[in-house]
Amino acid sequence: MATSTPQLPAPKFSICLPTLNARAFLEERLESILTQTLTNWELIVCDSHSTDGTWEYLSQWAHDPRVHLHRVPKEGLYAGWNECLKRATGKYVYIATADDTCMPELLERLAEPMDGNENIAVAYCGYRAIDGQGQELTLRRTTFQRFIEPWMDARHDVDGRALFLVTCAFDHNWGSVTGFAFRRALLERTGLFRTDMGMNADCEWALRTLLASPLVAFIPGRLATWRLHETQASRDWGMEDARLCRDSMRDLLNDAQAGLPEAWKTVPGWREQLMLKREWSYEELSSLFRFVARSNPRRFLAQCWRVGKQDPRLFFHQLFRLFAFPPMPTTSWEAHAQHLLATFPCDWPPVSISPADRPLF
Repeated sequence: MATSTPQLPAPKFSICLPTLNARAFLEERLESILTQTLTNWELIVCDSHSTDGTWEYLSQWAHDPRVHLHRVPKEGLYAGWNECLKRATGKYVYIATADDTCMPELLERLAEPMDGNENIAVAYCGYRAIDGQGQELTLRRTTFQRFIEPWMDARHDVDGRALFLVTCAFDHNWGSVTGFAFRRALLERTGLFRTDMGMNADCEWALRTLLASPLVAFIPGRLATWRLHETQASRDWGMEDARLCRDSMRDLLNDAQAGLPEAWKTVPGWREQLMLKREWSYEELSSLFRFVARSNPRRFLAQCWRVGKQDPRLFFHQLFRLFAFPPMPTTSWEAHAQHLLATFPCDWPPVSISPADRPLF
């Protein structure tokens, strides 16, 4: 008489692990997954045909029913992320970037607020920056972090639309994928990551996520790590990144399915107000300025040629301004954030849920 294989319970978490030549960091990453205090998970690995022994190393888990190994085409970073997401079956999703790690209690603590409130679509926490050897790094706080941190010393629920506005004001992502989880059902509204945005697809997806999230839960404590090393995919921010960031915001504001509140569209000049920081950042990174011409004429002429071909409007705009540096359109970006929060209907400030226990930064 044949015996049936015991069925595993439906996973609470789908842990998505996209990989490409990340063998050097996989032992730490797998250890941080296998030691999670929340054990009801599935691990979906999509390897884009690594050549450094990654696939061979992962094959030792081929017979673990919780682990699903797939080889997928090498089509770019976010295409690999999407391959994992397409296969996810859990109630919640955590994207485990291959070179980062997390604390054993990460999934348990991120699941807790979503378990308790159906309106919470995303939960996130702080993280530590580490180098290639795992040593902690001290990074300069961003203006976004300085603005938000007065509310982030304790467990808070934040209106997703409010975080969207703050992100608009600072042109900076509100969190790192290494420290957040989300309801898989959210993908029905946000879709997958765009693959035509270069290294900025996660920023674009984060904006759509915030508009689709009634509430975002902040969990105090740095429960994950973000590794900075020479071989990682991310790189320094440049003019092309700023252009893609600006254009993606334009696309989002023009998308009737993005979930932009109708009340916002009644505000005079609403589109220009939400675009202000991205337009200024793009212009600021063009290098079409008199001080650049004086200090580095070759770079200046190269940028004139490049921008003249790619964006004649910007080139002639700067030419008519005699290549002056763009003036700040506001007294400060902090003031702009306060202006957006006061102008566009949203719930602000965040709602405290528990006493302070761990600092974020």
